[in-house]
Amino acid sequence: MATQPGLTDLPNELLIQIIEYIPNENCQDISSLSRTSRRMYTLALDHLYTSFSVTSPWLLLRTLLLKPELGKQVRKVSWKHNEVRQDHNEHYKAVLASCMRNFKLPELSEAVASGAQSPIERLYHEFLAMFLLSTPNVKTVILEPFAWQDGLYWFKTIASHAERLPHLRTIYIHGPLRLEQTAHIFLLPSVRNITLTDLVLLHDPANIPDDEYTEWDNSETPLYTVLQPGTSRVEALTLKRSCIEVPILTRFTNACTTLTRFEYEHDIHNAQSRDLTLLNLLRNAALEVALARHRKSLHHLSIRGDHQMMYQRHMLHVARLASRMQNLCSLDMGLLTNDEDPVYGASEFVAQFLSHLPPTLQELSFEIDWQEHWGAKGWEGPTEFLRLLAAVAPARLGLLNRVAVVDWPPVLGLFPPDFADLYGCFGEGGLRFVSVPALVEGPSPVLWVDDVEPGWVFVEVGVAELE
Repeated sequence: MATQPGLTDLPNELLIQIIEYIPNENCQDISSLSRTSRRMYTLALDHLYTSFSVTSPWLLLRTLLLKPELGKQVRKVSWKHNEVRQDHNEHYKAVLASCMRNFKLPELSEAVASGAQSPIERLYHEFLAMFLLSTPNVKTVILEPFAWQDGLYWFKTIASHAERLPHLRTIYIHGPLRLEQTAHIFLLPSVRNITLTDLVLLHDPANIPDDEYTEWDNSETPLYTVLQPGTSRVEALTLKRSCIEVPILTRFTNACTTLTRFEYEHDIHNAQSRDLTLLNLLRNAALEVALARHRKSLHHLSIRGDHQMMYQRHMLHVARLASRMQNLCSLDMGLLTNDEDPVYGASEFVAQFLSHLPPTLQELSFEIDWQEHWGAKGWEGPTEFLRLLAAVAPARLGLLNRVAVVDWPPVLGLFPPDFADLYGCFGEGGLRFVSVPALVEGPSPVLWVDDVEPGWVFVEVGVAELE
């Protein structure tokens, strides 16, 4: 009787395709498969090490240090170690200390040998640096550390050995942490895209305690000596759920040689001072100063207020900021809501708003709060704004070809009742109107929300679904 063919009877090409369907997040499944035979080990190895999440770095780091060929296969790393593990025993410490000395990073080896740092400090400073430097071909890094140490620059070791990470282009860093702590990551010559989430201000900038030590306020390594103008090749900078001081932000933006995308989502809850409102950042051309160096290069601008709505005056400030950009193609803003004390009537406001927008604009997107804060106007509030925009925008902005709205309430359906009417209004002026629900379901909503740029990615996804 003939034996039924099994999995191992399939050719390598088909087995590789099957293995690639196993999500990288399920590394235990891939690991178990790789241990079934030498053949499966060889076939699964690339997929196992191409992308993975690091929850307990000790053994994995030891493997990468002892087998550098595995580290060379890594393309994406998600560092999710968020607690002090109990696997840092003396045996592991001895093995890692030996590996680190062989890795030829004197500043790390000496610290381990001298025992100058506690395990938690060694974990979050040396181990993170060692791990990334052990993956020379990594392209994307997502960092979600448990304890960002206040007052210290991070990534100094990585910046000192930037030649070991020639392919790293995209970095996502999850706080809470200070913007200054990330300064050295901007100096990596290969990095082009940086997204920082939950940037905080721990004290009122005018009332910082005298005994609080921060490396960037130290006379030996002040921020301006780390980030000098034109020293960074970062092209896209996204700051989500953040609260920043414009002078500090200006240090970072001026360090970028050519910034093409800038996205900022303000969260006043990330500062002890409630004076740092979105309006205060927008008025007096504060953000304009931070972006002055990139007036010619900036193509995409996004300004959003998290936990704070945008009224007419906010929108006009954003429009004025956009007008200073000479080649801006895409503008995103939100969360728009009803203005109980409007500066202008609806028609005059739309005219004023459009008069400030740059003539180079091709795409315009809004996140709109449809029901909760529009009071008696209900749907008609944002709908009136969009109808007026559809009527006037084509004549004012000759290059504009698409208007997108993010955040139709999913509980009320994918589109509002009068979506067809709005679509027709924009269509009459030759504009494409796109409606996208803000809540996007997926296998990992947290990663989806935090590891993408705010606003416009949702629009692109929605367009794909509509088509």
